[in-house]
Amino acid sequence: MKKCECGSYAINDHLHGRDGTDQDLCDVCYWRKRAGKSSLDIVELLDALKETKHRLEKLHEMFDLATAGDKTLAIINTQLRKHLYEN
Repeated sequence: MKKCECGSYAINDHLHGRDGTDQDLCDVCYWRKRAGKSSLDIVELLDALKETKHRLEKLHEMFDLATAGDKTLAIINTQLRKHLYEN
């Protein structure tokens, strides 16, 4: 009988939604490993969203400066922002 590195013998690589990979891990270690990967993916996505938000704010500032003297463009700018932040 195989034993996991944590000492558990609860290796059921065909049960509980397991896909047959990581056959050396017990059920708990198997799902813990996958949860850790998901957490890292979420952190990376949040960082990318923060960077995108920062860049978008800079673009808005630049557009504000470019449209300052034109009422029509200023109205379009306002409508675009309203639509962007509502959705």
